[in-house]
Amino acid sequence: MFDTATSSFERIRSGEMRALAVSSPKRYGLAPDIPTMSETLPGVEAMSWLGFTMSPGTSRAIVDRVNRETRAVLAMPEIEAQLNRLGVMPDPSTPEEMRLQIEQEIALWTRTAEQRQIEKR
Repeated sequence: MFDTATSSFERIRSGEMRALAVSSPKRYGLAPDIPTMSETLPGVEAMSWLGFTMSPGTSRAIVDRVNRETRAVLAMPEIEAQLNRLGVMPDPSTPEEMRLQIEQEIALWTRTAEQRQIEKR
């Protein structure tokens, strides 16, 4: 099965589940002994990620403050440790980097759907 680290990481660490590979482009920092799928199947990669969004027209001052405060919380050692226990490696970004991430994901999955002739319902 494919699953996110947040859902399966504790079970993998406990030995309840065995990870065969990760789908990230490089080995996962919290489990470097697990190979990537692309080591066996070059070009196969997919990552899950989370981010905050705000309503269009939100003032830049508010966007910047939320970004700054979020980054400050994610930099707290106790927060990072708790997230790591859950299999999460915080990787905060700027609003512009987040916008680019979303645009790249849309382009990737649109292209994939078109190539595989997957139709909307």
